Amino acid sequence: MQNKIGIVYFVGAGPGDRGLITVKGKRVLSQAEVVLYDNLINLSLLDICSPAAEKISVGKRGGEPSLTQEEINHLLLEKARAGKRVVRLKGGDPFLFGRGGEEAQLLFHAQIPFQVIPGVPSGIAVPAYAGIPVTDRRYASSVAFITGHEAYTREQSSLAWPELACGADTLVFLMGMRNLSLIVEKLIEHGRSPDTPAAVIQRGTLGTQKVVEGTLETVCQLVKQQALKPPGIVVVGDVVRLRGEMKWYENLPLFGRTIVITRETREDDPLIEVFEDNGAEIVLLPTITFQPPDSLEAIDRALARLEQFQWIFFTSSNGVRYFIDRLWALGKDLRSLSHNLIAAIGSGTAGTLQKYCIRVDLIPDEFSAEGLVRSCTEKNISGLKILIPRAQDARDVLENGLAALNNEVCVAPVYRTVRSEVPGSDWKFDSLRAGDCMVFTSSSTVHNFFALAPPAFLQELRDMVIACIGPITESALRSHGFSAHIMPEKYDMVSLAEAIIKYYKELKR
Repeated sequence: MQNKIGIVYFVGAGPGDRGLITVKGKRVLSQAEVVLYDNLINLSLLDICSPAAEKISVGKRGGEPSLTQEEINHLLLEKARAGKRVVRLKGGDPFLFGRGGEEAQLLFHAQIPFQVIPGVPSGIAVPAYAGIPVTDRRYASSVAFITGHEAYTREQSSLAWPELACGADTLVFLMGMRNLSLIVEKLIEHGRSPDTPAAVIQRGTLGTQKVVEGTLETVCQLVKQQALKPPGIVVVGDVVRLRGEMKWYENLPLFGRTIVITRETREDDPLIEVFEDNGAEIVLLPTITFQPPDSLEAIDRALARLEQFQWIFFTSSNGVRYFIDRLWALGKDLRSLSHNLIAAIGSGTAGTLQKYCIRVDLIPDEFSAEGLVRSCTEKNISGLKILIPRAQDARDVLENGLAALNNEVCVAPVYRTVRSEVPGSDWKFDSLRAGDCMVFTSSSTVHNFFALAPPAFLQELRDMVIACIGPITESALRSHGFSAHIMPEKYDMVSLAEAIIKYYKELKR
């Protein structure tokens, strides 16, 4: 019987910012069995992939060992003929100044189905992140995109320089930094004024973005002075003048900073969204993952007699989700909670309950187990039956505090925290710099991080900024010889994000 033929998706990864991949591209990437990715993609996009997906770097690096195009073609055919769902992940757009078209033709002749998912082109997005629109009705009604690799030498070039130099209002050279002096020379030689505004953008849309702006006459010297290096994009034209008023990305409070999140996250995680909206790059380094508890017996017994509990105390968003999942798995729904009052340890947990249309009756002023016990003492919550669906092996502060108030407390584990082996962690550690921020949201994220981190990195950690969600987490940090630079007044995710943003805003003053 003939093997099932797979399918290949050509997916544009966008220009660098991981948020600029398309919705469809993200969905297809999450479903891929094999990913062949280029050198210039944002490697954090690989976090979208299934852990079981095979990820193969096929990027070409100038002067370094890399696969030939023939070897890449062979891989595409091999994986597709094996019946795999393959994503060919390319920087920017798959067909703009790449070999996507050649690879698609190869698949066509091999009778392998393929689809193309366009990406945000770097020739438009990178100037936009630098505050330069490539067209503007006052300055430019036409734009040309040119590959800088085609400049070659002064004697040989496939570009029609006489027509190109003045043929469009804005000229955008992709991969043009290595040939910058030749590009400038040819443009001036063929009629472009030396006073024409020009900008060079290095690593655009990323936190390491650098921009040099000048004129055709001055830009080469400025690039040399600022020590800009490839990859970069060159923009020539009057639209460059708008950067002074339209520069926005570099003005964001977290621009140039990488935020490392050490807990397990979801794609819709509000913490990630807040950081990215303020200009940060995100590195996901989940040192913990969550799984069902070793035994479901305790929670199942509790759910069978929910009506006997006056209160249910939730101590985390994960506790809420696993509790509701188990309730549903046992054939019950929210109507089972009609007789229960609900307490939440903080606003984050309350927000998760709200998503399930569950109102909270008690939130302490201090978002901690200790704060919740104090609130119960103040409200005289005593002599009652209380259910705590929580993590296995959690602290017993809340349980003991409620019991001391003469309550009958039932602790029912609904999930457990497990140390995570971080895939691709080497590049993540290598990408971090002094001044970047490590974010710890629980004691387990701290302990697991120190168990996973390379010893050499721990010395570098002393030059980084450390943020902890609260004093319990910082106590765990101190046990490893470090202390926190940032800790919010309220111990929840939103307050933690706000404290980090405030810290970096004050550094910029």
